Amino acid sequence: DRIPLGVAVEIVGGSFTSRLNERLREREGLTYGAYAVLHTLTLGGGIGASSAVETRKTGAALRSLHEGLSAFATGEVTDEEVKRAVETLRSNTVQSLDELSDLTSLLAWYAVQGRGPDVLREDDARLGAVTREDVAKAIRKHVHLDGAALVLVGDKTRVLPQLAGLGLPEPKILTVAEALDL
Repeated sequence: DRIPLGVAVEIVGGSFTSRLNERLREREGLTYGAYAVLHTLTLGGGIGASSAVETRKTGAALRSLHEGLSAFATGEVTDEEVKRAVETLRSNTVQSLDELSDLTSLLAWYAVQGRGPDVLREDDARLGAVTREDVAKAIRKHVHLDGAALVLVGDKTRVLPQLAGLGLPEPKILTVAEALDL
C-alpha cells in the first residue's frame, strides 16, 4: 500500500495545494502552512502532520486539523485529487534527483531496505496505475486517528486552556530534558 498511501498523504498535506494547507491557511488563516509526510520503513512507518501556529491560535488550529484529518480518514478522495497528487509526486521525484549524488544516495537507501535498483521504474509504473479506489482503500486501512500521538510545543499556561472542549485525552506534560530522554 506504499504507493497509494503516498498519493493519499500528498492529497492531505504533501504540497501547498493540499487539503490541510487549504483548510488551515487559506480558509481559516491559522498558519502559514500545514503539511503531512509519509515515513516508510522496511518494517512499518507512519504518517506525520505538522503546522506552526501562533500560541493564541493553538486550540482553533488543533480543532481544524482534527476535523480535516477525520474527514481524510474516511477515504473520500476525488479522481482530480489523485491525478494532481500523482503529477506532483512524479515532479518531486525528478526534482529530487537533479544530481548524480542524489540518485546514488536514494539507491543506497533502497538497498538498505532490501529493494533493488529497478525500484524507481517500478514505483513510477505503480504510481501511474494508482486509482481513486486504491487510495481510498489504503486510507481506510492505514489511517486511524485513535492511535495517533499529538505533540505540542509551547507555553503550557497558554496552550492547555485551549485544549478544553476539544475531546483530547489528558496531556502528558514533559520538560525538554524528559522529552529527549524518551
